[in-house]
Amino acid sequence: VYDNVGMRVRGDSSRSEDKVSWNVEFPPGHLFDIPGVLQAPVDEFNLQRDQWPTAGQGWTIVDGAGQPKVDYFFVRQQRNGEFHGVGAYLEHTDGRWRDAYGYGDDSYYKVDDSKLKPYSSEEDARLSLDFDKKEGDENDFTDIYLLTQAIDQPVGSAELSYLYDNMDVPALVNYLAVVTLIRHWDIFNQNHRITRDPTTNRWEFLHWDFDAIFPSESDHPEYPMADNLDNRMYQTFFDYPELVDLYNRRLKTLRDEVLPLELHDYYADIVNSMIAEYALEDALWGHSGTTNGKIDANEERLQLIRDQIDADTDVPSAQPANPSIIINELAWDPVAGSDAEFVELRNLENTPIDLSGWQLDDAIGITFRGGTVIPANGYLVFVRDSPTFVSTYGSGIYVGGDHSGKLSNDGEQVRLLDENGVEVDAVTYSPDFPWATIGDGPSLERIDPNGPSDN
Repeated sequence: VYDNVGMRVRGDSSRSEDKVSWNVEFPPGHLFDIPGVLQAPVDEFNLQRDQWPTAGQGWTIVDGAGQPKVDYFFVRQQRNGEFHGVGAYLEHTDGRWRDAYGYGDDSYYKVDDSKLKPYSSEEDARLSLDFDKKEGDENDFTDIYLLTQAIDQPVGSAELSYLYDNMDVPALVNYLAVVTLIRHWDIFNQNHRITRDPTTNRWEFLHWDFDAIFPSESDHPEYPMADNLDNRMYQTFFDYPELVDLYNRRLKTLRDEVLPLELHDYYADIVNSMIAEYALEDALWGHSGTTNGKIDANEERLQLIRDQIDADTDVPSAQPANPSIIINELAWDPVAGSDAEFVELRNLENTPIDLSGWQLDDAIGITFRGGTVIPANGYLVFVRDSPTFVSTYGSGIYVGGDHSGKLSNDGEQVRLLDENGVEVDAVTYSPDFPWATIGDGPSLERIDPNGPSDN
């Protein structure tokens, strides 16, 4: 039993309803925990008024896509010993959550009412109340102001280079593909987070508030997403076909891997386990439709999304089971120092390849985050330090991620593994290895991409 727990109504739409959602905050020094259920103890959470587990489907997809997740599960609510309603526990993305996912040192913004339109000054952005800064200097909005200026440039190489240099491109690809998959139609001016990593200087978008996902087709026909872009960042991304190709490949992967028929079972299992509670809910609050009707309608929505993606000629067919991806270049002892090291991969296929979950092990030690897609017949680099890489080699290069490893100047092995841990390519190098030396300092580049790894 917890005493002196703070309760406040949350959500703009909730405030106008008889049944509301609550923010639950525990007294200082007291944490709430359900061992084996929660990721970690919390000092606050949200008690959602959700009648149906639609939002849970969305968070299941977020988790399946490899993005930061929140705990969400359905509960029976009791008040003063009597049934109060069905609902859901929703983890709050507070300081504890941000620290756990590595955002505690970031410049982290809750977006309240902004379509990332350009602002006239840093002060204009700060005083607009469009953003609530949760981490970083709360009196300095310079970075978000500069972001809105940069993505308001004319379509062209300067704007595209900015995206490659300042956005976490795989994370943005993943985010937009998930938004499309769950038909989140209420994220153009709010209901998301934007965070900038001070080490890499790269921005990332994060999901929040799934009250408006999986709408009926008649209410919100939100596909394809490129037709529904009332946000400057989304508009900017879809201005560039080479980025759209990455998004379409990731969308295909998610359609096949995290939107299978089994996802419908998640929804149906929860509803069927709470038949008695839904009878009480209907008597107390009323709800639209029957439990069987809701289960059937949910399956119809999921199938419609699968059908729409399958019919989209811009979305590629399934990628090869064993795609030809090679380690193309290693910069192991650059003149600019170890922070300028990089490993470059090359795609020998004529289609983009989703490398989410792949790894560069041994010397590098990085697992590729969800949304990491290498362009058709293109390249992708993994770097030790993004700012150093950009200043050393120039702008506009597609970076898949930063790693904390270091390539030995005396030589060692670098292996590329797929998502199942199967070796795809391996290179064992040494200072006198017969590869070409390229650029500033020792760099080993493959002479024949179709030949063995020692050429």
